[in-house]
Amino acid sequence: MENTDLKVRFAPSPTGYLHIGGARTALFNFLYTRKHGGKFLLRIEDTDIKREKEDSINRIVHDMKWLGMDWDEGPIQQTTRLEIYRKYAKELEDKGLAYPCYCTAEELETKRLYMKDVLKITPRYDGTCRNLTPERRAEKEAQGRKPCLRFHIPEETSVTVPDLIRGDVFYDKGFSGDFVIMKSDGIPSYNFAVVVDDHDMGVTLVMRAEEHLVNTPRQMLLYKALGFPLPQFAHISMILAPDRSKLSKRHGTVAVGDFIDQGYLPEALINYIALLGWSPGDDRELFSMDELIREFSLERVSKNPAVYDIGKLNWMNSQYIQKSDADTLYEKVMPFLMNSPSIKDHPLLSEKDKVIKMIEAVKNRVTLLADFPKEMEIFFNDNISFTAESLEVLKWSETPAVINAFLEVLEETGGLNKENFQQAVKTIGKKSKAKGKKLYMPLRVAVTGQEHGVEMEYILTLLTPRQMKERLNRSLELLK
Repeated sequence: MENTDLKVRFAPSPTGYLHIGGARTALFNFLYTRKHGGKFLLRIEDTDIKREKEDSINRIVHDMKWLGMDWDEGPIQQTTRLEIYRKYAKELEDKGLAYPCYCTAEELETKRLYMKDVLKITPRYDGTCRNLTPERRAEKEAQGRKPCLRFHIPEETSVTVPDLIRGDVFYDKGFSGDFVIMKSDGIPSYNFAVVVDDHDMGVTLVMRAEEHLVNTPRQMLLYKALGFPLPQFAHISMILAPDRSKLSKRHGTVAVGDFIDQGYLPEALINYIALLGWSPGDDRELFSMDELIREFSLERVSKNPAVYDIGKLNWMNSQYIQKSDADTLYEKVMPFLMNSPSIKDHPLLSEKDKVIKMIEAVKNRVTLLADFPKEMEIFFNDNISFTAESLEVLKWSETPAVINAFLEVLEETGGLNKENFQQAVKTIGKKSKAKGKKLYMPLRVAVTGQEHGVEMEYILTLLTPRQMKERLNRSLELLK
């Protein structure tokens, strides 16, 4: 059922990469609004200018598009809206709900440590500047102090946050001191900017990470003070590392850009992160984006933390690679082949049809796109190496006859293809009088140097006659 009034937002800060937690927040918002016919807004919360990293915005936009998420509005940057925040801040000050604070960072830190270490209480602002007279304010300004603007919270204030995932979350009086809404440089604080933005932009559901739940009571007080209607709130549980600590870079790949570089498919990553904290209610594990949109509901989003399992993601990625046809994989695999020193200059790489067949030959053997060069090297690198076990196969009494028979068949046929492969192997068997393992194992080892690997039909029909002759003759030399 369409809800045209519904609007959600994803609002990352451009202080780094889009990580798996942020991608999941974006995905849950995207799935919900696409299911219910609302609008999806992308907002860039870029007011933390000191921590902003160059090109982060472009990277976030790129990674979201790569994941298959589009948006109806945006990206809107908060730094283009500074005058709007200042207007609302002045409104609060004029109402007597906010006041200038002249405390320095050093003074605030001293007070914080005193409350924490001496009084043994949770540090919060003590209201030093709350009731300054105009004369005292003038003195502070004469000292060159630039004030921030603090929102006043009466002592007896308590707040209940209605949360669509967690139910009612109660914050008793004293949960916060008067907090900053405008910094001394005229930049809004996070809590103030998001309230103004979500109201001005018509956001009706704020779905975000659990870590923002503690900010919500402050924001609700700002909504009330500004006369704004409250949106709905839904806070998604954390993603934990396997050791149940907070997930970070030290636990391995967590950035979408790194997943791209390592050769994960967007369909697999989307599928995996959708199941971090959400369940379809049955045992299904593989979902297309359309299926996720159809099945997603907030009722099945868990309150409990999700645990990141790279092994499960790798399994999913291998499943998506195996399900993909080789033609589709070609464009995705080529960049990895072009970065392989032993493959990038090989003339075979220019034969698209052959490369596609090679991809088909090995796709059931890989986990990541980055694994393709290693698995496909058998087609490109004629300087094959032999394992100790494969050298033992070369010593079998049947092996010389199998190799020589194969060389004869190559001369007779001019090369193997899908049509003549089975007959060629039968002819090699007749000529050499070898059967079963004694036929197939010497064939494989002589051409690949390995006892196991890609199916022999692919190997013998994709290698050129020249390549196979060189490898067979090299094996014969080893026999001598």
